[in-house]
Amino acid sequence: VIVVLWFVLNVVAQFVPIIGGLAMALLYAVFVAGLLLVCAALERGESLEIGHLFAGFKSNTGSLIGLGACYLAAIILWAIIVGVLVVSGAGGLEIFTDPESIYPTAIFSSGALVGVLISLLLFILIMMMFWFAPALISLGGVPLIESLKMSFSGCLKNILPMFIFGLTMSVLAVLASLPFFLGWLVLMPIGMAAFYTTYRSIYTD
Repeated sequence: VIVVLWFVLNVVAQFVPIIGGLAMALLYAVFVAGLLLVCAALERGESLEIGHLFAGFKSNTGSLIGLGACYLAAIILWAIIVGVLVVSGAGGLEIFTDPESIYPTAIFSSGALVGVLISLLLFILIMMMFWFAPALISLGGVPLIESLKMSFSGCLKNILPMFIFGLTMSVLAVLASLPFFLGWLVLMPIGMAAFYTTYRSIYTD
């Protein structure tokens, strides 16, 4: 139910042009913190409440919103870099000024493919920085900048398990999307629980 509520909030926000999407992007870490606090409450044997989703607004809210702003800025910068690398590798600005110059061989040239690989590597590095940051801030009380450092370090030290975890979740995400995305009703709660226990295993146990 909490996952459905979060999904509905995201959908409703999209009806507010620009501002809605921007607000949800800035608040992403706040809501992730709420879902993590749900897991922590269940682990302590407490009753599950709908209000747990908004628990991220009760503490460390400024740091969580700041984390959302940093993530948004990082993704925008990454998208710009991706555009520059791919366009440069595919033949430069000529693909815009001279559309007839676009050939499949140019799009899939070695330069374009190298650009894609570099972009993928940059995206992985960004995700390593932000992956555990919401948990470190909301559950561990870690300052914003330190949370980014600790998240990256935690992912790097556990790179193989994290790779297997990411690959497994990617396969499950595809399967969950097949029956009209209904599988996400199961995968999302399980994924958050797995995310929480991963955080506990690396940083607290």
